[in-house]
Amino acid sequence: MKRNQKISRSNKSSLARKSTVNLELSDKEREQIALEMRNTTSRESHAYLLCDLMVQNPELNDLLFEPVSLFLFMIATTDPMRASGALTGQMPKQEDILPVLIRSMSDQFNPYLALEFLIPAMKKTKVKRDKRALCWAIGDMLHCIHKKAPLYQSLFVRTVAAASIGVSTTLQQQAALFLQGEEPYHFDYANLVNDELVTNEWRRLAEILDRHLLSMHGFMSIHALQIFEMVSKPFGLRFHQIIHYPVLAYLTKSRIIITPDKTEDSHQEITDEHRNEILIQLMVNDFAGIPPFRFVKNIVSIVKEAAYGVMEKEVLHKMLNAISFSSAFLTMSNPFLLHLYQRSGEWAEQLNPQDEWNDIIEMKSAPDNPAAYRRYADKLYEKNEREGAYFVYQRARALSKESDDHLHTRIRELEEYVTKEYTPDLNKIAVNVDA
Repeated sequence: MKRNQKISRSNKSSLARKSTVNLELSDKEREQIALEMRNTTSRESHAYLLCDLMVQNPELNDLLFEPVSLFLFMIATTDPMRASGALTGQMPKQEDILPVLIRSMSDQFNPYLALEFLIPAMKKTKVKRDKRALCWAIGDMLHCIHKKAPLYQSLFVRTVAAASIGVSTTLQQQAALFLQGEEPYHFDYANLVNDELVTNEWRRLAEILDRHLLSMHGFMSIHALQIFEMVSKPFGLRFHQIIHYPVLAYLTKSRIIITPDKTEDSHQEITDEHRNEILIQLMVNDFAGIPPFRFVKNIVSIVKEAAYGVMEKEVLHKMLNAISFSSAFLTMSNPFLLHLYQRSGEWAEQLNPQDEWNDIIEMKSAPDNPAAYRRYADKLYEKNEREGAYFVYQRARALSKESDDHLHTRIRELEEYVTKEYTPDLNKIAVNVDA
């Protein structure tokens, strides 16, 4: 985690939607804003009220920093301070850390976006004290914009930072209860892999978590990453489950960007950011067609087998709680699934039967060669691994420039089998949620 790790806003779709709202201020509203800015004795009370409003009012929630990315940012910002303190024997106190953290957060605050939430909320509210507090916040943001004042000096920005830290800290504490299966969640991964319980279990959790559903998923996904440190034995998905991975393997090896017309641009080396974007897209392509809870059962089975005899039962149970819940989501912000996908490709020769190794090496070396995928699919079909063969045949067809009647017939045959296998899981609640 880099020191300058950026913090996400809480809801990107809301930011885009609010760009169309009316931000014009009437003369009366401008007068009230000016009045609240002059009334210096009320600033502290306005700040305390806004701290509560941003947490409780759904229309102001998006002013807060996203809890999970803020958690990672807090670690990246404070770890160097604690490391330095350990060397000098003077560990930093909480009152020393908080100002540094808030100042770092202020650097990433956007006053223009803040106005897109504050102004509509001020116009809408009928509560006099809320309107006064919102007018003060609007005035504070306008002052920062027009005077180009440092954002860390803004009391409202510091209030947003403090409220965000409070929400993130509370959710971290709730995540600990979630992992342990304690109230109010009573979560147990076994209920997410039980065909009889899965639908009711998901509805129950969704109702309890409400708008914090994705944040809890984020915390679980981060916790689930620890399994790769706890279990040294290679584990992961079969190669036919990550059949788009050869594209990433080739790019990683060549470090060269492939343009849309499939020509190599030798003058443009792939960046880590671009590589991560490609990784996300490939993972989504491979996982999107699988019913979420079928996918969860597969992941849990893989991890349990790898961790057998290695981890204490209670520790493994908590880890499987985190893994099952995070795997039930196919989101762009899923570090556990992204890491699992990448490691499954890197460990492919260890995770797949020896008779498939040459095919895997060939696909990694030539990710756009349909013949390589066809040979791999034929081998899976001969071994009666019909689900895997279906996805690989589909990939071969997508890459092929020529029509192949035999290939189309084989895919239709396998499609009937896969549809029959997937139907029970498709009838369960889907939890593929956009990030």
